[in-house]
Amino acid sequence: MPIAVRVEIDAEGVATVWFDAPGRSVNTFTAAVLDEFSGVIEQVEALARDKKINGVVFASAKPGVFITGADLAEMMRYDASGMLAFLEKGQGVLERIARLPVVTVAAINGHCLGGGFELALACTYRVAADEGTINIGLPEVKLGMIPAWGGTTRVTRMIGLRRALPLLISGESLTPRKAKTAGLIDEVAAPEQLMKVAKEMIGRGPRTPLEPPAEKQQLLDTPTAMGEFCERERRAVLAETFGHYPAMLGVIDVAETAAREGHEEGLRAERERLAGLSQTAACKNLLRMFFLRQSVKKAAQRTSPGQITSEILINRLLVSYVAEALAMARETGDIARIDVAMRRWGMGMGPFEWCDQLGLDAVLVIFTTIGESTGSRAPTELTEIAERGWLGRKSGRGFYVYDGETMLKNGDALALLRSEGGAENVPDDETIQWRLVLPMVNEAVRLLEAGVVASPDTVDVASVLGFGFPAFRGGLMHYARSVGVEEIERRMNEWAERWGERFRPAPGLRAILSGNEPRP
Repeated sequence: MPIAVRVEIDAEGVATVWFDAPGRSVNTFTAAVLDEFSGVIEQVEALARDKKINGVVFASAKPGVFITGADLAEMMRYDASGMLAFLEKGQGVLERIARLPVVTVAAINGHCLGGGFELALACTYRVAADEGTINIGLPEVKLGMIPAWGGTTRVTRMIGLRRALPLLISGESLTPRKAKTAGLIDEVAAPEQLMKVAKEMIGRGPRTPLEPPAEKQQLLDTPTAMGEFCERERRAVLAETFGHYPAMLGVIDVAETAAREGHEEGLRAERERLAGLSQTAACKNLLRMFFLRQSVKKAAQRTSPGQITSEILINRLLVSYVAEALAMARETGDIARIDVAMRRWGMGMGPFEWCDQLGLDAVLVIFTTIGESTGSRAPTELTEIAERGWLGRKSGRGFYVYDGETMLKNGDALALLRSEGGAENVPDDETIQWRLVLPMVNEAVRLLEAGVVASPDTVDVASVLGFGFPAFRGGLMHYARSVGVEEIERRMNEWAERWGERFRPAPGLRAILSGNEPRP
């Protein structure tokens, strides 16, 4: 088998463990590489025991990349017990590094993410090349997971709960200098000096075991203060995500366990929580979306027609979304209720917030452009609001009135909607959500039928990247398929009778949602 990990020992007795996955541009931990790495650590343990080495440097032979983490394609295939076994093995290898009787240094020459950074955290010291393009961090939460090779526990105990949680919840990656400021790495070095500095750091000797630094200064020195802080963080996450991203709540729970109960309990909590999270629809959909984005990005880079197709698709979906929102606003006279319902469902912004953000003049251009090919016209109210110069956030007034951070409904704009209804006509959240999503499903089916869009996967990526369709739902078509064609058709036919023929299922809907879409 090709070798991905090798050891070199220099004249000073420093062992360098080199990562260099053959035939790949990045280093990742597949199960096979993890087994190989475990064998290398066994060699290093023997060398250290026999006093043949006095330190270890972990380094990458890949330009611009240290290690980007575990192999996500493999992780997608694990059931809960398979995931648990993989996590136990990974944690076990990194624990053996942390227990080596010699100083260890991670020489971070490039992107150091996920499991790669968890390896670095298990070392005595960390030094990174001083390049602003390098990303260092634990982005697992963005994929519906949590760091579970000791990352959540070590970061929490290294920099304290108050500083650790914002990084863990956001999954934010940092440049080397910012990572040093955050206390995640010890030094930055000129790229050409990286290995020299790493070897010099071995001379510093072992670290003094740290209490979670400055927790007392951060006023989290009692279990009560810690609990209250974590509870505030949970409430903030729920307010922002409505519970759709369980990994964000999971990482708070695990970090709190690590801070309260110590290293071993933190590791156990990591394993158990990620084994469960990995089987959730949110995690599976976010991972699927990650791979789809990569493949679509490659296709778009190869062809400008790919970019044009995406623009047409996004614009057609948006027109159907906003047009239905306007129709509902005419019935109810309440735009905020519609926006809130869609945010609760997982959209980044509701339709009217989105219009104001983009600018009503730009929204009108989209409606006009699409109208030229479909024969439809921009809603009169949209034109009238824009003609008054109420263009959204940039003009301080659109569907809402903006004053700094304050956002209030624009009563004058609502009057132009000529609403005949009132608050008693406002439907429940579920009705609002379905009414705005179903027209987009129909529109996507028409574009797939006509051959304008190549595949449902393209729709999924465009809907997530183009206007904030919730990634945790897997994209527009994936979501419709997960609901099932019978339920989608039932709702569409029922609502076509109630609200108009625009809800009638497009002819190809059943075939496309069943996965038997005809090839034009």
